[in-house]
Amino acid sequence: MGVVMEERFVYCTQTLSSKKLKRVQGKLLKSSIAFALLPAVSLMAVPGVPFESRVVMGGPSPGKSPRRPIAVNIPVPPERLGAINIVTNPTLDNRSDAMEQPEESLYSTIPAKHECGSSPSSPPPPLPPKQVEVLYTRPVKTKKGKQREHYSSRGSREVPEGPPAWKIQVSQESKTVQNGLGCNCQQLASLLQDNYAMKHELITYKDRIKSLTSKLKQYEGISDVVKDLQQNVERVSEENTKLKQYAKCATNVKAVEQERRDLYEQLKDAQSQYKYDVDHLSQQVSQLEKEKQELELSLAKLQQEHDRLLISTQNSVSFEFHTTAMLEVKRLLEELKQKYQSDKENLGLKVQVAEQECSELKLQLVQLEEEVTWLRNDHSTLSSAYRRAIRQNHTLVTHLQELQNDDSEMQTLLTSLLATAHQVVSERDSLEIKNEEKEKECQRMMELLSRHNIDFDQLNKYLKNMHDQAEDDTHKARLRREMESNLQEEYEQQVTHLHGKVEQKQQELEKVQGEKRRLERELEQLWQVLAREADIKGLGGDAAAFSVLSCTN
Repeated sequence: MGVVMEERFVYCTQTLSSKKLKRVQGKLLKSSIAFALLPAVSLMAVPGVPFESRVVMGGPSPGKSPRRPIAVNIPVPPERLGAINIVTNPTLDNRSDAMEQPEESLYSTIPAKHECGSSPSSPPPPLPPKQVEVLYTRPVKTKKGKQREHYSSRGSREVPEGPPAWKIQVSQESKTVQNGLGCNCQQLASLLQDNYAMKHELITYKDRIKSLTSKLKQYEGISDVVKDLQQNVERVSEENTKLKQYAKCATNVKAVEQERRDLYEQLKDAQSQYKYDVDHLSQQVSQLEKEKQELELSLAKLQQEHDRLLISTQNSVSFEFHTTAMLEVKRLLEELKQKYQSDKENLGLKVQVAEQECSELKLQLVQLEEEVTWLRNDHSTLSSAYRRAIRQNHTLVTHLQELQNDDSEMQTLLTSLLATAHQVVSERDSLEIKNEEKEKECQRMMELLSRHNIDFDQLNKYLKNMHDQAEDDTHKARLRREMESNLQEEYEQQVTHLHGKVEQKQQELEKVQGEKRRLERELEQLWQVLAREADIKGLGGDAAAFSVLSCTN
């Protein structure tokens, strides 16, 4: 960032690197003057905007060592093109010469954009109350002559043109704090100035609201007109699309008519060419018929001459013809001898090949006979295994029938056990009922004893008898319960035993079925082997006949 220091002003451009920026910000945080200087400048904060410009301020501080450089990050307003005036608050700076500065020195200029559809002549948009000290006041023209002079004095650099630099007022040095009266006067003057500025802004704010309300009243009925216009636009667009479709159809019809005309012309040309070809072919046919008649006449003449020559040479043979005929006969005889020799050699080769094939077939026959013997042995073993499996299957079937009979016997036993269990339960219930009746009689007898005088000896005998009878009944009930539990246990044991037998028999049946399927597969293989053996026997007879024929040859 290039920094141009002028008296009471700082001009900033973007040339600082990130490392230098971090270094400057660290120095700012470590400096003690930052706490006194930063509240003196109030800036408009724009949230969400990156910091694109930075200001470096410096100068001697009163009563201390030379001031360290301080970096202030200033966000650029993204949507403004006109002037934004940022005002410093002189009351927070504690300076005695705040009233002595001119009015223009309190403002700095930043280019801004017209907001809310306003123009440069229209008043600015409404402001919030005085929580921020950013006011839209008259712009201040920067002194370009002083800037150029300063650049020439500082290093003879030219002021960069393009977007204007931000101009921020910063006092170079602070003065000592005056007495309380002077400070109160300064504060009163600043408050009056702020009050005047706020009144001016309030008036402009009210005027702006009035103009906006009048515009809203003017444009109240525009929505219906806009809807009608939208409907008209939609209708016109639909008609436009239909017209475009009609135009496309018309162009397609014209193209089809042109194609039909071209095809009609081509058809006319083809018809004329066909007529020309037919005439040309008819002329050629007439010429060929004339040539045919001439050739037939010449053929008749040649046939007559041939007949005459044949009659003349029928009974005469010349010596030359005889010699040529003998030579031809000798040549044919030699050719026949050569052919006979070649055929004889070929037949000898064929006989040798046939003998080799016969020997190979004999070897194959021996191998097949060995295979047949092995298959016969295998057949005998399989048949014995099959018979053994049949016997095992018969034994398993008989055993299964016995198990079914045992199962029926167990079912009858279980039914009898259930009947006895029901009988025991009914007897137990009857004994319990009798016991309850006896207890009721005892209670009734005790009541009678309490009411009347009865012989106690007889009563004791009666009670003893009743007590003995009750003990007998309880003993019988306990025995019946034990017998019932024993029957229940036996029943459960028999059921588990039967379930185990059923599972065992099912496993045995599955094994038998697997053996049966295996035997069926083996029998099927055996039948295939026997069929193959029969085919081999037929082939052996054919091979023997072939060997006999070869021997006779």
